Amino acid sequence: MKKISSLPLVVLILALFLESGCKKQPTATNTQVTGNLYGYVTLYDQYGGKIFSGLNAVTVTLNTSSGSVSNATTDSTGKYGFNGIAQGQYTIGYTCPGFGSLLNSALGFLGEGNIDHDAKLSAIPNFFDSILAPPTDTLGNVVLQGTFSGSDTRKRTYVVFVGSSPSVSSLPANYLIYYSGTANNNLTTFTVKIPVSDLNDAGFTSGSTVYFAAYGAAASFASTSDVEDLANTGRLSFSAISANAATTSFVMP
Repeated sequence: MKKISSLPLVVLILALFLESGCKKQPTATNTQVTGNLYGYVTLYDQYGGKIFSGLNAVTVTLNTSSGSVSNATTDSTGKYGFNGIAQGQYTIGYTCPGFGSLLNSALGFLGEGNIDHDAKLSAIPNFFDSILAPPTDTLGNVVLQGTFSGSDTRKRTYVVFVGSSPSVSSLPANYLIYYSGTANNNLTTFTVKIPVSDLNDAGFTSGSTVYFAAYGAAASFASTSDVEDLANTGRLSFSAISANAATTSFVMP
């Protein structure tokens, strides 16, 4: 029987091995996918009407989770934009002189294509609640009566914050609950009825003192300037409200 040499097979295997070893292996690329963030900011006056002037005065601030900050300014139509931003979590804030500010946290961006994110800002009211009469207890309600300052007779919105100390205010750490409402045209006074059961639920008991702070508010204050205090109280803070407040107190029956 003729003996078949295995030498050619060994040479072939060796050649294939050397060829595969000489080939340059592909390397991973670190190309980062980016995209664009655009939006429009709408401005409202203190009565809820749209404002069509001054739209180019809004500053938009984009903060990343790593701490980098980018700023943009709206144009005459209220439009703003950020180009080439990467995937991640962002906080975006809106500020304009004379208007309540707005802050949106944990805005997720996939980093590809465009994302639209609009915002609304309301003017800070130039009226405020100058007087709060001593509250009364009527049919299971604590009744507050307030008087608006100024001569304006259009519908005006108010917000009343309730707390357990004389330092009660709109700051999340200084109030427990709040109530809002609107006084109709030509009315200079307003009335707030707060159920005693609400105060009980907030921790007030017989003999304890309840403190109230009332502010003038933009008609859409709750949707244009609310920011949740996630780190501490979980309550909302509002910036489209008057700088001054009227205060009073009440002893629980």
